[in-house]
Amino acid sequence: MQEFYPDAHDAFHQSCSFWTADPGALVACEGLRREWDGRRPYATGDPVRFSWGAVDLGLYGSSHVGVFGGVAARTDSEGILALDCLATDAHHGPAFPTLLLYNPHADERRVTAAPALPPGTAQRRVYDAVAQRFLPATAAAPFTLTVPPDGAIPAVFIPADAAVHMRNGRLCAGETVIDWHEGLQSP
Repeated sequence: MQEFYPDAHDAFHQSCSFWTADPGALVACEGLRREWDGRRPYATGDPVRFSWGAVDLGLYGSSHVGVFGGVAARTDSEGILALDCLATDAHHGPAFPTLLLYNPHADERRVTAAPALPPGTAQRRVYDAVAQRFLPATAAAPFTLTVPPDGAIPAVFIPADAAVHMRNGRLCAGETVIDWHEGLQSP
């Protein structure tokens, strides 16, 4: 993503090197072309190219970057992010920390995840909401999970001592729903 920002390129590889009103390079370029007039890559956009604007910076696209910062965190495995599934859901009910881990690689990868846990809750179990099963380990944070090749784990981190039961076709840990799928079998 950093390639979209002007400070990632020299003047030869962007259309707006003249723009100095954003010294922190906080506003991204509207687009990034693989090649433009023999220059690879080339940060640009439509306004300058089609002569209807002064700069090719895209405030409308850059304004959403903060959302990504609040949702995505790096893991210790190259190319795998931990996405906080609750970070942008201001209206969710009671929920346990939930991270989505996607592995784009052709082989399985071990990933360490450290979700924010409430104080005094050291031990956790991890529920894989896609496979609809608990992962084998119970541990304190950080957790090491194996993510399948080209696969994902939506990992729900519940207290190790929470009573797991079915209620109205939903899987619950204590009073909190951890899987909304109907027709689940009791663990």
